[in-house]
Amino acid sequence: MEINETTVREAITSLANIVRAENIASESYLDLYVGEDALENIGNINNQIIYGRRGSGKTHLLKALQEKVNTSFDKNKQIAIYIDARKILPHSEANSLTSEQVAQIIFRCIIQNAIDAFSENVRAIFGRDDIISLKADPLDKDAQSRLSSILSNINLEINGTSIRRLSAITVTREEVRKGEVDLNISSSPQMTLKGSGEHKSNQTNAESSYISIFDVAKNLEGLVEWLGLSRVFFLLDEWSEIPASSQRHVAELIKKAFISSRFTFKIAAIPNRTDLGSKTEEKFYGLEDGGDIFGYQLDNRYVFEIDKQKTRNFFNNLLFKHIEATSHGLGYQILGKRSNDSFINSFLTNKALSELLIASAGIPRDFINLFIHAYDQFKGSSTKHISVKNVRTATSGWYETDKKKQIDEHPVEKKLLQAIVEEIVIEKNSSHFMIGEQYSSNPHILSLVDFRVLHLRKKGYSHKDIPKESFNVYSIDYGCYNHLNITRTNLENDLLTSLEVHEDIRDIRRIYLSDAFMQKFQLNVGEAFFCPHCKKAVDTNHPAYVKQKICNHCFEKIELA
Repeated sequence: MEINETTVREAITSLANIVRAENIASESYLDLYVGEDALENIGNINNQIIYGRRGSGKTHLLKALQEKVNTSFDKNKQIAIYIDARKILPHSEANSLTSEQVAQIIFRCIIQNAIDAFSENVRAIFGRDDIISLKADPLDKDAQSRLSSILSNINLEINGTSIRRLSAITVTREEVRKGEVDLNISSSPQMTLKGSGEHKSNQTNAESSYISIFDVAKNLEGLVEWLGLSRVFFLLDEWSEIPASSQRHVAELIKKAFISSRFTFKIAAIPNRTDLGSKTEEKFYGLEDGGDIFGYQLDNRYVFEIDKQKTRNFFNNLLFKHIEATSHGLGYQILGKRSNDSFINSFLTNKALSELLIASAGIPRDFINLFIHAYDQFKGSSTKHISVKNVRTATSGWYETDKKKQIDEHPVEKKLLQAIVEEIVIEKNSSHFMIGEQYSSNPHILSLVDFRVLHLRKKGYSHKDIPKESFNVYSIDYGCYNHLNITRTNLENDLLTSLEVHEDIRDIRRIYLSDAFMQKFQLNVGEAFFCPHCKKAVDTNHPAYVKQKICNHCFEKIELA
């Protein structure tokens, strides 16, 4: 089948409907999921935080895990409850709350979601959802009575008893709680119990608020035991939407109530926007990475410049499954007699495919969006495949619609990105570069990575001429080249055509941003000054200076007047 045919066009247009995991039908997450190793790596009882930039597949992974756990309920007696943190944040009118008070509201909503799940699915949990009674069943009545009693005890403890005081609340607020329960644990395959609800209440609280963490935990553990559950998974998505100042307080409440119990947390978060806690003189406050919770990285799993075949296979399967989801059987018609692993080559030349995989930077959502845009450029052409030019035009357009606004709203990051493009793209004709590891924690570099205009490709790489120093390798999103204030004459000679888009990281060992480049930038934006001892530019964002007021080069103490 030719890829320019109407049915193919319609299927690719429909891909936009399932780019975001939120738009996928609830029973399809496992069918659409690619990267089974990730599902296996989080399919355990350990508390885990799943790190990944936007579009890296965090939500899809959690939803696939939920589907996998809940469809095996009869066998394992485990349930998974998905919670979108954006839906349990305090109302915007409550912006006068302290960070501890915000954490308390979020913690209560997490428990409320569990209560909703247990209440709405109690018959399914007891294996009675396929029994239709003509009259009220005594067992049902007894179960609901016992459940109500336990839940009222939990609510009593949350609403305020003793043991541990958080803070006093005196505030008028509108609390919006929107429960989202989709357990899929029915013993009858055709039946699914679902519950959802939205409750609003305007109230004025003027009280001392307490939470008995011990009693809440004890009641929850007793409830799980009575229900006969072996494990409850909380799948907490969009953690990084929780205000940064409240995140560690939520983490501390979770630790006190749930760690060392039959509850497991899988948290999805964005790197560099996550604060799980910190070490104090007495203990670790919050969730300690490597102790209470373990990190799992979704970013940089599929880097074309490092592992071409693995990356190609992943996105080949991703595209095939998504097109099959939009038009069942069409994927096999496009394939014809070719093998499944060559599906992606039905659409792209080898060179165009390489550029698309590099431009996607291992992010599934960006890959699908760029593929749709590149196909739009291809439609109506006389060629048989999507070309390099189509991919590059699509990448530029995707930057305009998806990334440009973020950069424009952050003038320091925009200035740094422009300087990097001029140094690397214009002067050195490359899309990849290295930068010393000492700059990896620079907040503006981290922001550019979060905005997906810089892509971290590899850590701890060496330079031929500087053997004792480690570098990180980055690539520049070349969709941004035509959208920065770069002199047009620098771009006249068809820059994108001649640009070296490296397919092997070993090719860029001599392309790097020097210390002088970074120090000049830091001085220009007022984030550095010259050290009185070594005369080098002191990075005021460097931990050495922030914590101890010492130079990050000579490590001498700096006394400022």
